Amino acid sequence: MERLSASHYLNLSLDALKDHDLQKARKALDQALALDFEDPIVLGFLKYLIYWHERQGLLDQAESNFEKCELLISQWSNFQAFKDRIGLEDDRILYGIRQYVFGRAMRFLSVYNNEAGAHDPEILSRMGICFKCLGNFDMAVRFLEGANKNRKDDPQILAELADAYALVNEPDLSKVVFREAFFIDAQQIRLETLDSGLIRKIIESVKKDGYVGKLVNEWIPIYGQLLGVFNVSRELRALEYGKLLQAIYQLERELMDGTVEKDLQIPRLVNKYFWLLDYYQRSSDEQKRIKELLLKIKGLAPRIYEQYTS
Repeated sequence: MERLSASHYLNLSLDALKDHDLQKARKALDQALALDFEDPIVLGFLKYLIYWHERQGLLDQAESNFEKCELLISQWSNFQAFKDRIGLEDDRILYGIRQYVFGRAMRFLSVYNNEAGAHDPEILSRMGICFKCLGNFDMAVRFLEGANKNRKDDPQILAELADAYALVNEPDLSKVVFREAFFIDAQQIRLETLDSGLIRKIIESVKKDGYVGKLVNEWIPIYGQLLGVFNVSRELRALEYGKLLQAIYQLERELMDGTVEKDLQIPRLVNKYFWLLDYYQRSSDEQKRIKELLLKIKGLAPRIYEQYTS
């Protein structure tokens, strides 16, 4: 009788993940490990399965299906940091883990397949995220557009929708919506579920320059401008222009008074300056104001000024 290989059991483990059966996946991988206990892929994969097995207790404690779904999505964010520490970047394995996490999350959401759920932006947005992370981008757009319709100006929903637009090859629409999301509130955006090359390019550039934690979110719209990704914009309405001026005035005062965290405030202010620059550049009569704004950017972030004007 032919002896089965470690790769055979690894494949069985991946198949079990697609069925959201973590226990079966662990058993199959244990058999692979028994045949080759030094295989780095098997060892790394086992660590990933143990990570998710240890989160089962948290799922059991969650009271509602929505809480269980949200827990899985939030743990996906934590898993990214864990994955970086382990260092296993195997596409098949990461795809299998993704199938388990978001497929299971979607199962939890199935109980909300009713009239109330069809108009609940929280349910619709989580369904959109799950579809997107499972590779069904058209359905992701459909659900995220529904969420956006029921809750306007939510930066997380807008960012996920922009990501989905990029994945269905609507780059211009994606750029406009991404820019809008990061303008409203960069801190509310969960980066780990954003998958499109368009946004990952910016995130990687920000991190490469040494920014971490909350600073990554704040610098994304700045780098988006410098890299020519956030280069599609919409015209501000008169009311929005007035609110933008007020926001800039408040940020400038807070920065001057020293009542805020300077490292976070500088990119926020520069981002708003970029929006105001875009507004002024639509008019040939605003050259003086444009020069004033560029000088402000130079004073706050000289390196950004040099890259923007070069």
